[in-house]
Amino acid sequence: MPWRLKEKGSVPFFYAVLSGVLTALCLPRPGLCFLGWISLIPLCFVCGRVSIRESFKLGWIAGFSFHAFSLFWIYQTCRFAGINIFLAVFAWALLAAFLGVNWGFVSAGTSWLALKPLEVFTPLIWAILWSASEWLWLKTPRLCMDILSYTQYRFLSLIQIDSILGPLGLGFFVLFFNASVAYFLYCEKTKKRLALGWIFIALLSIAGIFGYGVLSLSKTQARTPSFELAILQPNVDQYQKWTSNSASEITANLENLLAGPWKKNPSLILWPEAALPRLLGKEKTISEASPASLRWKSYQIVGAVVQNSTHLYNAAYYLSPTGQTQGFYAKRELVPFGEYVPWDFLRKFIGYLDQLGNMTQGPVSPHLLRTDFGDIGCTICYEAVFPFLSRGVAQKGARAIANITNDGWYKETWGPYQHFYINRFRAVENRVYVLRAANTGISAVIDPWGRIIRRLPLNLRGRLEVSLPVADPFPRRSFYTRHGDWFGFLCLILVALGLFFRLKKRGTVPFF
Repeated sequence: MPWRLKEKGSVPFFYAVLSGVLTALCLPRPGLCFLGWISLIPLCFVCGRVSIRESFKLGWIAGFSFHAFSLFWIYQTCRFAGINIFLAVFAWALLAAFLGVNWGFVSAGTSWLALKPLEVFTPLIWAILWSASEWLWLKTPRLCMDILSYTQYRFLSLIQIDSILGPLGLGFFVLFFNASVAYFLYCEKTKKRLALGWIFIALLSIAGIFGYGVLSLSKTQARTPSFELAILQPNVDQYQKWTSNSASEITANLENLLAGPWKKNPSLILWPEAALPRLLGKEKTISEASPASLRWKSYQIVGAVVQNSTHLYNAAYYLSPTGQTQGFYAKRELVPFGEYVPWDFLRKFIGYLDQLGNMTQGPVSPHLLRTDFGDIGCTICYEAVFPFLSRGVAQKGARAIANITNDGWYKETWGPYQHFYINRFRAVENRVYVLRAANTGISAVIDPWGRIIRRLPLNLRGRLEVSLPVADPFPRRSFYTRHGDWFGFLCLILVALGLFFRLKKRGTVPFF
């Protein structure tokens, strides 16, 4: 079979769409994680048979299909917020089109780098180039839902490797296996044995990853004196929250959740994002929360919108057991068109999404809450999507990350489920607890191995009480926490070497 065959008809287009949709089905809520091991075979197969230009088109189509399908809740949220249907479709499609460009570049780059004599390394080139590209994107505020590790969120034994390799680790091997099978299907007969070798190496690697995960999960944490955690899930309708007559009802709802009775007096009470129905200033105490701290000698993390001079922050107050403000965290990655509007003329088109106007980013170096459990850092809402934010908190010494959020915007779409399970990866990557308080759910406690200790489901009002062991099983955190995205950077270096080799071969590198 020739290396570059000009495909005719709609077959390549169908293969690209199929890859995108099958990969999207791996994410929550469909959660068909097993599909991740075959979903990209059609794309890798067809890109091995077409020109470089066609590879870019097909990669972009696959990327567009993946994001359009997995992020359909973006369109639904726009409609919930009262945005015109045509503008909602435009916003959803434009986002999917932009995010799909990366898939096009990876596909075209692989087709170019994998020309002879590097053709025999095609499966590795796919995996290396994808990981290098994701490493670059992770340094930006791009919504990276296409990190391939996420396709395996159900399989705890597999995702343990990310504590060493970081967020790109497992995804590398997912794509490596897909590309190895695809290469076997289209390569010339004389190279079938080599292609089988790549499949064998991929399977051996996956077996090793699984074995490491099983060993990691077999370790149990010693029973020690406990730290009592309480998480509030008030289940407030976000689209009614800032109406004039809702404040008293919301306050009464929160007071009722705080009133008890408790199984054990809470050591820490965690509130969701923007829980208070009023703007705060430079508060030394918070009237809705401080009495609970004084009564039970509890630390608290309270989500609130803060007005400070001319700035507006999406923030969290840290309260000491004496009810005094101990620290303050302001959200660092703001949601475009939700917490700030890039262009003012668009304000009139986005309805509820612009309720609070333009917010200000918080300081780059966040404060931690010092407790008897250990230091606790904070992320707000979709900051959990960005691995570097959680790693930065863990690197400063946090034993737990409190992710406070309000997924009420998305109602019962796939959005809350995708947002929730991403936190499992942040826990494993850094070997920290993730304590999640969500207004409408899903609230939960995730341990450093990614196991969900307890949770409150979506759209249920309630309070989650969990006893956490005081002893720290990972005082040095993880290898990834200490050394960062070394694996992705290594892939970037390998791509640079491949680029150098290819340009030198063509005689376009100066002095060579």
